[in-house]
Amino acid sequence: MDEIKGVYDLADFVTKKMIFYADPNNFDIEKEDKIFRNTFDYIFENVEDDAFKRFNNTKDRFEGKFLLSAFECIAIGVGKNIERIKGIRDPRMYILKLKAFGKYRFPK
Repeated sequence: MDEIKGVYDLADFVTKKMIFYADPNNFDIEKEDKIFRNTFDYIFENVEDDAFKRFNNTKDRFEGKFLLSAFECIAIGVGKNIERIKGIRDPRMYILKLKAFGKYRFPK
């Protein structure tokens, strides 16, 4: 996050980052592929298609269309913490908390 402090032209910053990561010397495709696959396998195994839908409190169930905001929050949250969350007793609740609150504190 320190890297983004003082950035005035976000488009230029993002473009430079995209160019940087497009260089195969700066991107470990095998590592990122493993993280990607583990992330979405984990989400599907524990929450299936509900992970990216809105929760209807009245009907006490998930329903509706795919929500981009839920996808971004959950995919990033799970992806960045995939190794730590594999040991969580109730992975479905972890994913749902990410969705509901956008953050989760790992128990100490």
